[in-house]
Amino acid sequence: MSFDTKEARRKLIERINKAKADREQLRLLRKNKNGCDHEWKTYKQIIKIDHFATVMKGQIRQYSGPTAPYFIVKGCHKCHEKHYIDLKNL
Repeated sequence: MSFDTKEARRKLIERINKAKADREQLRLLRKNKNGCDHEWKTYKQIIKIDHFATVMKGQIRQYSGPTAPYFIVKGCHKCHEKHYIDLKNL
């Protein structure tokens, strides 16, 4: 049985990057400045795209992103505040 150092290194780098991302998310989701200690819930916020809206003088908006995008949002319903965490596709 041989030990694959490249695979072990890749897994270690993945774990480190995931830990950094988790730490950054926790930092972003801590209590805000106004001292809100209500329960914050995580939910999806669907992005509605108006494909027929005019952007500039008769030009129709072109959207080239994912087919059905939505945001992962953490928010407080009592304070009406929210923090965007991630952008996902259906």
